Amino acid sequence: MKKSLLFVLAAIIALSLCACGETPPKEPVSEIPQEEPVSKSEFSEESVPAEENEPVSEPESTVEPEPEPEKKPVPEGYPENYMTFDEINAEGYYPLWMKPFTEIVYDENKVPSITEGGELTDQYILGREDLKDSAFIDRSVTFRVRPNTKVEYDLWGSIVNIYFKWPDGSYNLSPYSKTENAEITYYEDIDEYEHDKGKTVKMDDYKSHGVFWLADELSFAPESTSKPMDFPRYKITFTYVGTEHCIYIDENNVFTSTMLDGGNYISTLGEDHFSTAAELFGE
Repeated sequence: MKKSLLFVLAAIIALSLCACGETPPKEPVSEIPQEEPVSKSEFSEESVPAEENEPVSEPESTVEPEPEPEKKPVPEGYPENYMTFDEINAEGYYPLWMKPFTEIVYDENKVPSITEGGELTDQYILGREDLKDSAFIDRSVTFRVRPNTKVEYDLWGSIVNIYFKWPDGSYNLSPYSKTENAEITYYEDIDEYEHDKGKTVKMDDYKSHGVFWLADELSFAPESTSKPMDFPRYKITFTYVGTEHCIYIDENNVFTSTMLDGGNYISTLGEDHFSTAAELFGE
């Protein structure tokens, strides 16, 4: 019995001695790097992308639209259609009414000088029945101001004659139209144009004068256009005061002329130049 107890005690003492022994060292653990704190200022509202469907409002415009110029009221007793000389001239037309026997001369820049008579005044407007329903401006090609012209008015103040200045300094009822060797070629289709197989008609002196008027109309108030020209239906060649010129016109009234600065043009007045060329070709 005693020996058993001794063996038990010895075992307990041995186990306690093992528990108090040194334990094997653990491997060192590396420190986990800490991220530096980020300040709130680095995340501005601008850096945060907006949602794709979020509407973006346009900045309000602070520029106020310019007010439209007020139309001057018609003086009491004047016709409702009355326009002053300056208003008519600003639009580029000859006035239909002036004082009796007025004469206006326009220089090469279309600047007018009243050499006789003058603008309408109360004396020549008030009480006139013929002016109540009359127009004071005619916005047609005929009454568009041309350079180097002179205009005359009759004893009632109505426009009667438009004169053109010739190279010798004189004024005549028709422009100086020294046009020679005029020809018009018509192309039925693009193939004829590309192979220059159109039909050509030579103009006599009378028709050459018509070619001059057409060339003059083309040079009158044209507007440059980016619209491409369809194949030219008409090719017009002529000599004006010793200089050769050429004109092309398509069915859409797009034209080009050596009398202009190059490029394609259309008429600002809606003129049908194609029909005019057709009439000259068919006469």
